[in-house]
This record gives sequence, C-alpha cells and structure tokens, in this order.
Amino acid sequence: MNRVTDRVEGALIVGGLRGLAAALYSLGIPKDSIVAYEIAIKADGFLVMAHGFTEEIERARMLLRAVSPTIIDVHSSQNEVGVNGTLATA
Repeated sequence: MNRVTDRVEGALIVGGLRGLAAALYSLGIPKDSIVAYEIAIKADGFLVMAHGFTEEIERARMLLRAVSPTIIDVHSSQNEVGVNGTLATA
C-alpha cells in the first residue's frame, strides 16, 4: 500500500468524515476543497482520488472527465523525486 491509501483508509475506519478531512488535509489538500468533497459525500456522492506523476494525473483526469464528475481538482506537491499530483473528483 502507499501512504495516500493508508491514510484515507485509516481515516474512514477510525473517524468517518472527520477522519477523512484530517487525512486529506495531511496530504496537502486545501481546506476549501475538503469542504466541497465532504458536501458531495454527504449528498450520497463519492470521492475518487489518484496519486502520481504529472503524466499519470493528466491521463486520470482525461478518463474521469468522460463520466462528467461534479468536481475535478488537481492538487500538486513537490518532493525529492519530482512533481506529484493528487487528482480528486466528486
């Protein structure tokens, strides 16, 4: 497993939406995006996330656009390997 999956799965088991919000925040997702995702989930929506390098995130975004998500966001982060991104749709 990777750190993104571990944090999100752990948050759902332990704390429900509050735990999910904390996990997303710890990954660098902005607070306003977290609020939008929580609203979508409470309205019987769901959250799809992908984590990877720029090319992988762009491919995931292209594939997810085909199903017309309500929200599609890309959150970038820089690490020692290069630029990573997390794509979130609700």
